[in-house]
Order: sequence, then C-alpha cells, then structure tokens
Amino acid sequence: MQPFARLSIACLLLGLASCSAPPRNFVNDNDRLREENLLLRRQVDTLEKNVAERLAEISAMEQRLASEAGTIEGARIPALTSLRFGRYTSAIDTDADGRDDTVRVYLLTLDQESRFLPVAGRAVLTLTAITPDAGATVIATRTFEPADLDRAYRSGFTGTHYTLDLPLPDDLPADLTQLTLKAFVTDAATGVTLEHEKPLPLRATAP
Repeated sequence: MQPFARLSIACLLLGLASCSAPPRNFVNDNDRLREENLLLRRQVDTLEKNVAERLAEISAMEQRLASEAGTIEGARIPALTSLRFGRYTSAIDTDADGRDDTVRVYLLTLDQESRFLPVAGRAVLTLTAITPDAGATVIATRTFEPADLDRAYRSGFTGTHYTLDLPLPDDLPADLTQLTLKAFVTDAATGVTLEHEKPLPLRATAP
C-alpha cells in the first residue's frame, strides 16, 4: 500500500473517531464548576466561623484565668459565699380567699463582703412541715434553672434580689401553722452549692 493511501486511511479513522465522541457542553460544565466552587466556599466560611468562635472562647477563658490569678495586688474578686432571705419573704394569699397559697421568696445571693452578687446557676426551694405524727415531711419543692433564675432578678424599692414563688399544695392540714423554708443555690462558676433556711409562719385555712 502506498504511503499516501496509508495517510489517507489514518486521517479517515481519526475523523470518524472525532465524530463518534460526544460533544462537550461547556455551559453545563461551567455551571457544575460554579456550583462546586460555591459549595466549597460555604464550607470554608463555616470552618472559619467555627475557628473564630473557638478563638474567642479561648481568649475569654484566658482573661478569666488571669483575673482569678489575681493580677492586681490586693484585689478581692467577688464570689458567692452566702445566701439570705429578704425581710419580705413570707407565705401570701394571692387569690384573697383567706388562705396562704404561695410562698414568695426574696432571695439574696451575697459575696464575701455581704454585698448582693448576681449569679449564674440553679436554685431549689423546699418547704418542710414538722408534725408530731409524721415528723419532717417535704410538702413542696421547686427548681429554678439558670434561665428561670435570670428572669427572677429584681431591683427596685424592695432592694436587689431574686423573687421566687413556690405554690403551696391545696391539702395542707388545717392545724399547720409553720413551715421550714430552705433554699439551695449552685453557682455555675465554681460548682459550689450553698443553702439557707428559716421558719415560716403559715395561715393554712381561712379564719
């Protein structure tokens, strides 16, 4: 076979091969690449945001540790050291039927200088009745989660405190005239739980 014939056949085969290959759709390929690029960009943005949040948390923790280390000589960092009930803490009649139905607690969280100190944490109230027959019996309890405690913060003519209400059960004995009120507060900053209690006069039935 002549060289020219061989060359002609080769060119013909190449032409057929190129004709049989599917045409490339540049528009669809570009759309796909743009979509992939957008997805990767979003993933990178999310990772960068997460890194920034972690760095901010680390910075805040480092500042807190430095503060707790006492970088200023002679400074006493306020810390929760005691609880107290405000003088208006009492059993009250909220529906004017002559019977106390709620214990309203004005809770004071105090630092080492006996100053009010806002806290982040959990509070628990309990009421105990002491009778000759049954002894000490818990008749009511309520837990205030951190968000509840935040909402209970008050500052006004009655002073700065947390106002916490504890409903009383309807079936209290008619001759029950005193309860023991206890408050427990767990400080989220230290994990320490403090408690305080006092006797509480009660009007269980209408006069």
